[in-house]
Amino acid sequence: MLELWDKEPDAEQWIGASQLSVLEQAARVARTAGENERGAKYASAALKEIDPAAEPVRAALLLETRALLRKHSDTDDVVADLRAALDLVPPGVADAARAQVLVALAKHGWQLRGPEASAAVDEALELARRAGDAATQATALDELAVIRFDSGDDTYALELLGLARAVAERAEARYRRQAVHLGQDRERPRVEHPGQDGRRQPRRGGRRGAPAAPVRRR
Repeated sequence: MLELWDKEPDAEQWIGASQLSVLEQAARVARTAGENERGAKYASAALKEIDPAAEPVRAALLLETRALLRKHSDTDDVVADLRAALDLVPPGVADAARAQVLVALAKHGWQLRGPEASAAVDEALELARRAGDAATQATALDELAVIRFDSGDDTYALELLGLARAVAERAEARYRRQAVHLGQDRERPRVEHPGQDGRRQPRRGGRRGAPAAPVRRR
């Protein structure tokens, strides 16, 4: 479909989404499917369609997506994309997005070692807590545990892993509740005929198609 976009002038109207939105989604789906090279191309194409000055958070998250798609092929580009993403979301701007990028940089930016990696994760954890982003909190705690293992602090690392698991479970439970509520909101209301006790009562005439009760004559 993306290959035919330029050939169909009304593509945005009949799809109901902009080319940028379609490219963003295609990049994320490709990452989930393990199509990293194709996904990186989609992300690069999307970045050409966006104005970072007008939409810095969107551009930052696209850069992070492309970095994660490139992590198996070009390490220099991974770090460059993540640092560029951080520049678009400085402290005080879009805490959740900055936290997400910081965790990715600490995890996949092989140039970060020791105190610099710990500082990135610590900042990510604080920002994620402030933003209420439990998923990023769990990821940050998990990465901090890895750093502690590497430094030889196994006891604290195990505590962090346990905390990360608890936070992740809470995030998953919240997601499931939201999904259930969304499904309930989308259900069409049923037409009820309650009686005095609130229970559903049969309509006059009994079941549909059944003859009406005879009228007693005096």
